Amino acid sequence: FGALTNLEILVLSETFVTGLDVNLASLTNLEELWLSGTLIGGTLPAGLFNVPTLRTVLLEDCNFAGAIPPEIANLVNLVEFSVRNNTLDGTLPTVFGSFVNLVSLTLQENSFVGTIPTE
Repeated sequence: FGALTNLEILVLSETFVTGLDVNLASLTNLEELWLSGTLIGGTLPAGLFNVPTLRTVLLEDCNFAGAIPPEIANLVNLVEFSVRNNTLDGTLPTVFGSFVNLVSLTLQENSFVGTIPTE
């Protein structure tokens, strides 16, 4: 994806994508990332969260497991984040409490513990 520096929206939802080993940092204009319904699996790649311009991140039904990586703190413009129906676990990163633009947070059908951060 490195040559697509003007790309603003990347939709791979409901495709047969089964792996994603990518650092999206070169996509400096990317605002929306839709991967829902893919078969990517594994842990959430930290490289997905290296684009501060991202506002929408939809990672539903992707077979992701483990914790949300701390690199999510890079998404300072985050408005919508959904990881519904994966097997994610652990506590939510405290940075969720500081996403001032966040209006939609969908976490259902995972195994998170603890409280939703407020600061």
